[in-house]
Amino acid sequence: MTAYMPYINNKLLELIDDNVLSRDKHFTEHKENVKKFVEQMSEESFEIPKNESERNTNFLTLENMLEKTLLSTLKIKNGKKSLERFAHYGEEEIEQ
Repeated sequence: MTAYMPYINNKLLELIDDNVLSRDKHFTEHKENVKKFVEQMSEESFEIPKNESERNTNFLTLENMLEKTLLSTLKIKNGKKSLERFAHYGEEEIEQ
């Protein structure tokens, strides 16, 4: 689970940035990595075992659902301020 934490951190920062809550900071690490990953899955689809390919597809689907949690946070009292603070102090981490 700890190996997954940089991924979640970067995804949250990306979502905050996409919703114009990060002011002058921009977070692109995660988006670029996901794009490369999807391209790699497409290019090497014939080499990836079916169960691994399905797992990766399901994982990407779940990731796309994370934006809904951000929208829920924006609706609660101080939710917007919390996300802005997270972006202010947050830094992208290296994903492995």
